[in-house]
Amino acid sequence: MGWKIVTFGAILVIGGCLTAAALELKPGGASSTVAEDFQLQTTRGKSVRLSDYRGKVVVLDFWASWCPPCRAAIPVLDRIYQENKDRGVVVLGVNVKDDKDPAQTMSDLGASYPALVGGDAVAERYGVEALPTILVVGPSGKIVYREKGFTSIMEQRIGEVLEKELAKAD
Repeated sequence: MGWKIVTFGAILVIGGCLTAAALELKPGGASSTVAEDFQLQTTRGKSVRLSDYRGKVVVLDFWASWCPPCRAAIPVLDRIYQENKDRGVVVLGVNVKDDKDPAQTMSDLGASYPALVGGDAVAERYGVEALPTILVVGPSGKIVYREKGFTSIMEQRIGEVLEKELAKAD
């Protein structure tokens, strides 16, 4: 599978990777796809299953350390995590197609949410074609939001989705 880096604004070619702004929103409800369960290891060796978080809102970030838009998204996702973790929101960084140390990248960028390693097969099952790809999984286990790339308004859009999903859980 060829990987694209997706970024805001223009189509650029960076290191042979196609970049473009892209957004796909999926409203909650019956038309949403159920997020397939997976099990991966954190960078610290802890086993994590998506199903462990059923009943919570989960943000999945498919990323790689070599991807500039991915690196730009990580501090934003960490801010989302810090602002919402006490409300039960979980953020998981699913590292894919990477030959660098994801733990070091997360540390360098100041991220405090878990990074999961070896996520290539999970990314393929989820239809990830570009990095970063961010998904929000609602408490029912359905994918309620999907965005490819990093844009300046991503934080606001994810925040709105989180508020909607957290209101449903109350």
